[in-house]
Order: sequence, then C-alpha cells, then structure tokens
Amino acid sequence: MAEKHELHEKGLRLTPQRELVLNAVRELGHSTPEDIADAIRQQANDDKEIARMQGEQQMVQMKDQM
Repeated sequence: MAEKHELHEKGLRLTPQRELVLNAVRELGHSTPEDIADAIRQQANDDKEIARMQGEQQMVQMKDQM
C-alpha cells in the first residue's frame, strides 16, 4: 500500500477521506466493501468522540484560568 509521500510524488492527493479508506484496507486486508465502510464509520465516530472530549477539556482549562 502506498504511503502518503509516495502518493504526493505521483501527483496524487491524499484527502482525509482517502486516508480513512487506505487505513481501513491496510488494517482489514482482504475484506468486503461493507467491512471497509463499517471500519471507516467506526473510525470517524471515534475521531468525533476524541475531538468532543478534547473540546470539553479545553473548556474546563479555560474556566480554570479565569
């Protein structure tokens, strides 16, 4: 599977969506499109949860500094 720099060298862009697909394919290996889509959805949900938690943490830190 191509790495990010290899794609850029070939003039291809690695968008966040493509990166999710590549990561899922790397992780799952030979699997169905449905399995890949499920893995992408799970990763996107995990990323949203992490971002939400980080945002809450920043809000608490800001309140503590006031």
